[in-house]
Amino acid sequence: MPEHTHRAAPAHRAVGPGLLAAQRIVHVAELAATAGHVRLGWASLRQWPEWAGPDQPPLPWLRTLGACWHAAELQQCIDGARLNSLCEDLGPQTLQAVLQLDGMDLAGIDPPQTLPPAGSTGDWRDTLAAHGRSVALASMADPDLRPAVAAVLGWLEAPAHIPVALSQRWLAVAHHARG
Repeated sequence: MPEHTHRAAPAHRAVGPGLLAAQRIVHVAELAATAGHVRLGWASLRQWPEWAGPDQPPLPWLRTLGACWHAAELQQCIDGARLNSLCEDLGPQTLQAVLQLDGMDLAGIDPPQTLPPAGSTGDWRDTLAAHGRSVALASMADPDLRPAVAAVLGWLEAPAHIPVALSQRWLAVAHHARG
């Protein structure tokens, strides 16, 4: 009688970090190619930021980045209704972190415009989100990557003229706030 050998199904192996990184790079290369940026190099693709996936970053996160850019202006704001609205949007700890940013970091950096002095709170939120998108783009040291990320996300904003290190510090504030 022949002996039947029964092979055990191969055990499911955990995917290692190298394979996960390669899969992510392939995914972002596909995103970039779909958006018309097919010539991004390997180095650029490896630097693709985590927040720049196919889904839009959350508006409170973008508003936090915009608020960081306007921290000195917000520190001078006496419009309680707007600050309360911003506090509801960002959360009290995040707003407090933004209000404690050092205004000296902004020496020589001018926002393209100040926050709207009047109008609805929504106008203010929209401006903060738009400026947050500019800050997010400015945080990328690779200039080839910026337009590709903007295209993937459908953003029209140009990167702000903010040093990469400063915009990355603001990203850390926004990331910490997101928890």
